[in-house]
Amino acid sequence: MRATSLAVALAMVLALVGRASGQGTPSPYLDQLKVQKTTPHHLDPMKRTLVEPVMALYYADQIGLTEEQRNAIQNQLKEAKARFGVLEQKLEAENQVLFKLIENPVASERMVVDQMDRVLAVEREIKVANLQSSWRVRQLLSVDQRQRLMGLRIPPPPPPPPPPNAQGAPLSHSTSPAAPK
Repeated sequence: MRATSLAVALAMVLALVGRASGQGTPSPYLDQLKVQKTTPHHLDPMKRTLVEPVMALYYADQIGLTEEQRNAIQNQLKEAKARFGVLEQKLEAENQVLFKLIENPVASERMVVDQMDRVLAVEREIKVANLQSSWRVRQLLSVDQRQRLMGLRIPPPPPPPPPPNAQGAPLSHSTSPAAPK
C-alpha cells in the first residue's frame, strides 16, 4: 500500500515538475505578446476583464492612451519584469532541489512532498504577481479604453521563413521556371 501511494505521488510530482520547470509556468513578460493558448477572451472571465500590460502598450494608439497612462504602464511593466525575474530564479532553485530529491534513493515521500509544496508556493507567487500587474494596468484605463482593448486581438506570430534549398538560398514560391534572358 505504501509503495503504491509513493509511486502515485512520484508520478504526480514528475508530472508537476515538468509543468513547473517552464513547460506551463506563466512568463507573460518574457515572450512579450503570446498567442492565446487556451480559452478565447470572450469565454474566459479573467481574460475578458483583466489587461495584459504589453497588450495595452501594443495598442496604445488604438485605445487612446495618454502619455501619463503610457508611462504608468511602462513603469508597471518594468516592475513586473523585475519581480518575475526574481520569482523565476526562485522557482528554478526550488525545482533543482526537487529534482535532486527525486533522484536521491533515500529521500522520503514526506521530503519530496514538502519540496513540491515549496515549488507550488513559488508558482502561486508568480500567478498572484501576474494578477496584480494586470489589475493595476486595468485600473489605469478608462472603461471605454478597456472595452476597446478587449475587442482587439493579439497579433499572430510572423510566418516562419521558407526552408532553404540545397544551395542555402530560400526556395522560390513561383510555380513556373524563370525564362532565360
